[in-house]
Amino acid sequence: MPPEGKDYKKLAILAVVVVLLAAGVFAFKTFFKKPKKISLPEPQKKIVENIVSENQPSYTASFSLEKTSFKVGEEVSLPVVLDSQGEEVVGFDLVLSFDPNLLEFKSVSSLNPDFTVSFFNAGDKVVATGVKAPGVKTSYVFSKDKVVVFSFLVKSPGKTELEILKTSGKDASQLINSASQKLPLEGDRIEITLVP
Repeated sequence: MPPEGKDYKKLAILAVVVVLLAAGVFAFKTFFKKPKKISLPEPQKKIVENIVSENQPSYTASFSLEKTSFKVGEEVSLPVVLDSQGEEVVGFDLVLSFDPNLLEFKSVSSLNPDFTVSFFNAGDKVVATGVKAPGVKTSYVFSKDKVVVFSFLVKSPGKTELEILKTSGKDASQLINSASQKLPLEGDRIEITLVP
């Protein structure tokens, strides 16, 4: 026996509701589905990486030495210049490698009174961390500014390299901007001659 008039209306309304729900679920799944990851072949991947790296600013840490020859027993003061490419800086980490057979690490100090510097001496590298002091309202954008100075004592004669490393183990040379983002630093290398 066919349904009565009121039953047709109920069935029609129920059918419309079911269709609308199905359409809503389909639209929701379509709109919010995860994008598929695209895996590029190796040559195209390198091209994309090169384009991305060419468009990113190069934040740098470099040495500023007036002379590169030192005598045994003499102190080597090694200022480091930072360039933040217009970014406001609130902190930095520098990883400096050296030969402990020829040089003895003495200290690292800030050349900017608004930044405090602490360090860890790992024997053949020093990790220095600079932080803008609490309460300092001045904004700092480093534009090839001397920021810290590392001090070493010459122990033995020879030639040696000092290098600001990009990374070493878990440590990395980097700037920290005002949004707490880590900006990798391009380091520098210098050779010095140590004479008797």
